[in-house]
Amino acid sequence: MRSRTASAPRSSSRLLPNLYQLPADRVHIAGQRPQPGFSVAELESRYQAARKVWLSEADQIKACFGSATKWGNLPYNDDESMAALFDQLDTCFSESDTAFEALACLGDFCTSSLQENKWKKAKEPVPTHRFFGLCEEVRKAEQIWLAGLQLEFVEFARAELPRRKTERKIQYYDDLLTRLDDALSGPGGQSLAVDLQARYRAALIDEFQDTDRSSTRSSLRLLGGKTFLFLIGDPKQAIYGFRGADIFTYLEASDQASDRFTLGENWRSESGLVTAVNKIFSATPGSFVFERIGFQEVVAKGNADAEPLTLGGKKEPPFSSGSGDAATARISPRPLPPKRCHKWWPARSSGCSTATRRSASVG
Repeated sequence: MRSRTASAPRSSSRLLPNLYQLPADRVHIAGQRPQPGFSVAELESRYQAARKVWLSEADQIKACFGSATKWGNLPYNDDESMAALFDQLDTCFSESDTAFEALACLGDFCTSSLQENKWKKAKEPVPTHRFFGLCEEVRKAEQIWLAGLQLEFVEFARAELPRRKTERKIQYYDDLLTRLDDALSGPGGQSLAVDLQARYRAALIDEFQDTDRSSTRSSLRLLGGKTFLFLIGDPKQAIYGFRGADIFTYLEASDQASDRFTLGENWRSESGLVTAVNKIFSATPGSFVFERIGFQEVVAKGNADAEPLTLGGKKEPPFSSGSGDAATARISPRPLPPKRCHKWWPARSSGCSTATRRSASVG
């Protein structure tokens, strides 16, 4: 098999901002765990199996589709649409050595795709020809193989980028962190850490949920000994994954804290908003996907109720339900007038925590 775009520099380079800082065992691409050892030969064998069935049983497969059948929605019940898809299959299987791009059409013939596009009122069952299962296997194998190929590129870039930067005398902000991490891991790392610990009795790192693995490792090595280290953050506010921030690093660091404290009061928001946030995120367990990221209700404090946000001189509810029936209604924050935005703050203190390595923490 051959490919024109799977490993193109532009498409592969887009992976670097998200993956360069992450260890390989935490990388998933297109929902697949990369398997570098998953060879193209395995993909080839599955492709050849599907090709053999198509070339010998195409008429039987085609008979499962079109206006004469009553089981599926578009495109499966439309003769013209299916004719175009059959042409794509012919192109895909016309040669034993096809381009990866041609495999895309197999997605329409996967068992899962047929099930998803079944007509709800259909009396006929979804066709079960073995070709559809083979298409599913080819598409899954393709995704796994491409994910492994992309991971190999990331691993290559991890080793090659530092070499090229050194050669060209280039340094970026991330390099300040990675080089410090390297220095602490080197022969003089312990001396460097002892020197800094002697200068500072305590250190505080705010917004810790947005740190990456190398900076977290450096912080713990430098300041996690005799220094009081306070790590302040809230995993529910982690928004910098695109910049390499690793929420799992935050969770691991919090496990090492000797003490933890959580803020239970909100001094910024109106009581109605705090109540709404408490209700919404307490209603369903696992609201934040990961079990270790829980939600703790908070109590409204401060003077926000005395100076509520108003629109046109009228007080508005802090949260409002979108229009529509019960099936489509959604909770949405009210719009903020530009001149009054400073009056409103989200209930960001709920669950905000601090972790310390020695005697105190918020986490």
